[in-house]
Amino acid sequence: MPIDRSRLRALNAANLEAILDFGGELVELELAGRSFADRHLKDAKFVQCDLRGADFSRCRLAGLSFLLCRMDGALFDDASLDRVTMMKCSAPGATWRGARFENTQLCDTDLSGADLTAARLRRTALVKTTLDDARLGAVRIHEVFIVDGALAGADLSGAELTNSAFTNCDLSNVAHDGIRADTLMFVDADLTSWCLRGLHLPRCNFQEANLVEVDLGDADLTQCQFTRARMAGARLTGATANSTVFLDSDLAQADFSGARLQGAIFNQSDLSGANFQGAGMTQAVLEQASAIRTSFRGADLSYAIGRRADFRGADFRGASVFRFDLHGADADLAHWDPRARGRTLPTDPARHIAEIYDPVAIHRRSHLRVHSGSDAVESGTQAASIESGSVRHLTG
Repeated sequence: MPIDRSRLRALNAANLEAILDFGGELVELELAGRSFADRHLKDAKFVQCDLRGADFSRCRLAGLSFLLCRMDGALFDDASLDRVTMMKCSAPGATWRGARFENTQLCDTDLSGADLTAARLRRTALVKTTLDDARLGAVRIHEVFIVDGALAGADLSGAELTNSAFTNCDLSNVAHDGIRADTLMFVDADLTSWCLRGLHLPRCNFQEANLVEVDLGDADLTQCQFTRARMAGARLTGATANSTVFLDSDLAQADFSGARLQGAIFNQSDLSGANFQGAGMTQAVLEQASAIRTSFRGADLSYAIGRRADFRGADFRGASVFRFDLHGADADLAHWDPRARGRTLPTDPARHIAEIYDPVAIHRRSHLRVHSGSDAVESGTQAASIESGSVRHLTG
């Protein structure tokens, strides 16, 4: 029997207050401009409702669901949202000033131009959510995951971001003055329009991020991770990046002059033409890095490791290279101060033999030699047998 939707709407409208107080489903109701301010609403489900301009200010919303609702210009200022779900909703220009989100999910929802100034988001997921031109100034974000989001032109000035992740998000032209971040992850993010100079960004992860020619000068990048990051021409002058990992990243022509890079790791990264002049690189690791024509003039490379790296044409003049490990490195065409190479650790012959030792290949060669020898013995036996047979035949 088909559902009489008009009768269902009438029934929902008649029982609106009871459903709001005790939970239930509200379908296709016209609630534009309706005020729900200062109420405690829980376990209600709004489906295809018109909530344009509705007022949820200072509400306590627990376990609510909004599905396919129109919420343009709705008011959620100072509201508390716990275990709230919004799916395929349209809420451009809605205001959430000072709102608190916890354990909330927003999926495929339009919040473009929304105002979330000073809002607090905790343990919340935003998937395919549009926040273009949204105002997020002084927002506090903790354990929030934004996936496939659009934040073009958004304002994050003064925001505090911790233990959160932006994955495959459009972050172009985002205002980020005074942003504070700790343990933040940018996965496959385009940050080429950002200026990160002087920002406090410890323990952040920039996996496969695009930071080409981005200014990171004087920034705090302590214990950050740049994995397969694109950073050609980036400026990191005076930056603090102690114990930071640059793994398999493109750092060609990057400027690290005067940077603090103690214990930093540059394994398998392209450092061609980069400038490390005057950088502090004690105990830094550059294994299998490509540092062709890279300048290390005046840098401190004491106890650094450059095993199997390519230093052709690199400039080490004026650098401190005491016990700089160059095992297996190509450094013959580099520029050195007189007698400087004597203070480095050259290729260790015993280690080199151990590194190229291949027991499987040796076993195969031995097996082939033994097999070839057996064939020769068998051939000789057959020949001797034939020969003795011929003798017996002749003497018989």
